[in-house]
Amino acid sequence: MICYENPSFDPAWNMAAEEALLAEAGQEPLFLLWQNSPAVILGRHQNARREVDLAYAQQEGISVIRRLSGGGAVYHDAGNLNYTFILPRRGGESKTVSSDEFRLWSKPVLDVLRGMGVDAEFSGRNDLTVGGRKISGTAQARFRGHLLHHGTLLVSTDFGRMSRVLRVDSEKLRGKGVPSVRSRVANLSEFIPIGIAEMKQAILTRIAEENRVTHRRFSPALIDEIERLKREKYALDAWNLGEPLPAGAQTAVTRQKRFAWGEVCVEFRLEGETVCAAAITGDFFANGDPAALAERLAGLPLTRAAFSARIGQTDLNEVFAEFRKEDFLDLLFPRAGG
Repeated sequence: MICYENPSFDPAWNMAAEEALLAEAGQEPLFLLWQNSPAVILGRHQNARREVDLAYAQQEGISVIRRLSGGGAVYHDAGNLNYTFILPRRGGESKTVSSDEFRLWSKPVLDVLRGMGVDAEFSGRNDLTVGGRKISGTAQARFRGHLLHHGTLLVSTDFGRMSRVLRVDSEKLRGKGVPSVRSRVANLSEFIPIGIAEMKQAILTRIAEENRVTHRRFSPALIDEIERLKREKYALDAWNLGEPLPAGAQTAVTRQKRFAWGEVCVEFRLEGETVCAAAITGDFFANGDPAALAERLAGLPLTRAAFSARIGQTDLNEVFAEFRKEDFLDLLFPRAGG
């Protein structure tokens, strides 16, 4: 396994580094530990304006950067340690997110924590928790037959700023049985006396116990590619914030629901009763680009029959692994009493 050194605290640079490493990865697994200056890291399919208090982020100098993987928004600062695995994909080019792979590649960190006496466990879709409180979240993306698995590890994060900058859906908190973001999360330093440096070394030691490790620095060519990706993608609002749907005199309609595998929000702009624009966002993990599915909704009258005729189960499966057509239609056109 190749372990890269990454001294950067620049969130845009670090997201670009992941993409550059993923694009050039071969058959040898890669591992990376890194940290960010204060930032909100958005899931690939999320609506930045719904998830983040952008005015507060700007006021406090908190970057807002979109990552390659799906899932929910997370807050990073110097008290948060991030890790990345980039691996040849077992089973070829399948795009489907696998709960088994979430568990598998969370295990090295879980083992480290348990070895320190922390009673941590894998929980729900993609979290590590202690006593029901989240200390780590993970996400995944697929690219050219490789798997990107990355995660956070809360060591001494500023939860005050986290609570202010993130706009967490109340339904999500209710589903976790907690009243607020602050009561949902915990720092490792609340359970054991540990800092970032000790946590880094413990994880690297664990990786070396199970793998033949080669330590490597970024080459000049790789740095050039990272800088290009940062400049042309991760430093741009077009990628990080996206474009809101047109407003004006058009009618706005929003439908959203939380499923076991994530929240889906569908927004429409209507001219009369006809859809002129649509967007599908949320903290889900997708097989494909939901924008392509949203484009298929444009031009339709806002009726269940029209949508049913246009969208088939195959169309949904190209984006969502676990979304049945009838559930999608029920989201958009709730049944009476449902």
